[in-house]
Amino acid sequence: RECRTALWVDSMASTSAPQGWRAELEAFALRVANAGAEGPPSDGPTFRGLDSEDRAAVHDAARKLGLASKSEGSDDDGTRSVRVFARKRPAWTHASAGMANGDARASAA
Repeated sequence: RECRTALWVDSMASTSAPQGWRAELEAFALRVANAGAEGPPSDGPTFRGLDSEDRAAVHDAARKLGLASKSEGSDDDGTRSVRVFARKRPAWTHASAGMANGDARASAA
C-alpha cells in the first residue's frame, strides 16, 4: 500500500499548486496508509492562504490519495481554508456480508 501511494505522489509533481502544502498532504496520506490496528489519525492538515486554483488542487490531490477534504471559511474575509482528513471506512463490505459477485441472495439464504 505504501508503494502505491509513493508512486502516485511522485506523479503529483506536475501540478501547478505550490509545493508547501504538498509535502504535508503526502506525509498525512502515508500516516493514514500505514495506520495499524489503532486506525488512521482522525485529524489531518488544514491549509490556509491558498487561492481557489490551489484549493482545487488540494481537493484533487486528497481525493487521489484516498483522503477526504472540506473547504471552510469565507473568501470575503480571507478565512477560506481546506481541511483534509481520513475517509471513514465501512465496518463491513458486500463480500463480508455474503454478497460477493453481486449475489444478494447469498446473505438471505
